[in-house]
Amino acid sequence: MIRYLSLVDVLTLHRRIIEQSGGGLGIRNL
Repeated sequence: MIRYLSLVDVLTLHRRIIEQSGGGLGIRNL
């Protein structure tokens, strides 16, 4: 449970960073 929640938190945080970076720019960096 804890690992799953942590994974969700990481994905949510990563998604926020991508949105802040300008969407396409963040995806290209991946």
